[in-house]
Amino acid sequence: MKGTYQIVKPEMAVEIGEGEAILLERIVAYLSGNAHKITGKKGKWIYNSVRQWQEDHFPYWSRYKIKKVIKSLEDKNLIISYKVNAKRCNHTKWYSVNFEEYKKLTERVYNKDILNAQKKRRKKSTNRLVENEPIYNITKSYYTEDTKVSSSKEKKEEDNISKQKVSLKMKEVWNEIFKYSVSPIKAYVNKSNINKLNNLFFNKFEGDIEKWKEYAVKVNSSKFLMGEKETKKGFKAVFGWLIKEEVVEVIEGGEYGVGDRELDKNDILGNTEKKKEVIVNMVDKKISSYAKHKINKAKEMEELEKYAREVSSVGEEDKYGILRIIEGIPKYMLFKDEEYRGVRENIYESYVMKKYFGYTKIEIRKKIREKLGEIGKNNNLEEEFSRLSAMEEMVGRIDIYSQEDMAKIRDMSYLRENLDCKSRKEDFIMGK
Repeated sequence: MKGTYQIVKPEMAVEIGEGEAILLERIVAYLSGNAHKITGKKGKWIYNSVRQWQEDHFPYWSRYKIKKVIKSLEDKNLIISYKVNAKRCNHTKWYSVNFEEYKKLTERVYNKDILNAQKKRRKKSTNRLVENEPIYNITKSYYTEDTKVSSSKEKKEEDNISKQKVSLKMKEVWNEIFKYSVSPIKAYVNKSNINKLNNLFFNKFEGDIEKWKEYAVKVNSSKFLMGEKETKKGFKAVFGWLIKEEVVEVIEGGEYGVGDRELDKNDILGNTEKKKEVIVNMVDKKISSYAKHKINKAKEMEELEKYAREVSSVGEEDKYGILRIIEGIPKYMLFKDEEYRGVRENIYESYVMKKYFGYTKIEIRKKIREKLGEIGKNNNLEEEFSRLSAMEEMVGRIDIYSQEDMAKIRDMSYLRENLDCKSRKEDFIMGK
């Protein structure tokens, strides 16, 4: 509500949760004012739908959070809710407070408040005493200012090591769930997320690694989060987004289509075939990129145009296999008209591949598939999938602009040698 302010005691927020304390005190305040009676029900009541709670009182909360906070207060027996209208389309609920439980809560909070105040006074008194005492150098105990600094550093190092261990364990458990994904959402640990991971682990998952594992399973069970649902921007969740507390709350609540997808560990056979196609595309792309990087495109395009004009029939005479693609297109328009730009690029790639590697683009993909086809015949699907994943990583690491990697594919016979099994370099691409 515009112009409304609310103060919540920190002790109450600690006791029942920040959101719960805010909403509970808001309901108590309204019950003391303009509240209503319900026939057959004790006490005073107020009414609101989740939408009204958000629009009129908590515009900074999501509707999901409001539902969750109300449910939490109901479970704690601090509020009572009642739906007067039986119609399914009417979601308005009436709310009252269980003042017996509320009284117990306020007493606990009051007692804690007194204890905290006493602790603060004692601490303040101790600090004054320490400030007024002379400083002694007790050499027999070897205690000096340096010892304090050293102890502080050791504690900090221990904390850092502990955080590192927790984070690495979270990473290990997460990546195990996504081990058989075609396109996994990989967990990682770095300086920027190590504290976030630890806070999440102890605050949201109560320090329970099994609860963290269950969360990873929920993510893996959602088509939307795994990027398999058609969206305008081709959304796929990333790890950095998935470890935000507000995102965790929503996913834990079953949003984003959690449960509408088969877990990857239960579909290793299907994922093995998909992973093969991923590798085919990667190798194809690397080879095409390498060819484009090494070859003078303007010169080759000129020769391609000349070849297209001279060759007249599909068959043996068409050694680059492009006539089938350009059949029916006037040759003078093919290389000039912007309408045929896509066709030009397509036949150019096939022309270059056939000229320098001995295979067209289609033949290259077919050959790679044949090589990969041998994988998957082993009964141990986990091993086969792991082998494909290792191959994918190796292919992905080839950088056509790196001198070191260029040495691996430094001549145009590279692909032919690989596909004909005449080179040791095949072991690198094919993962043998």
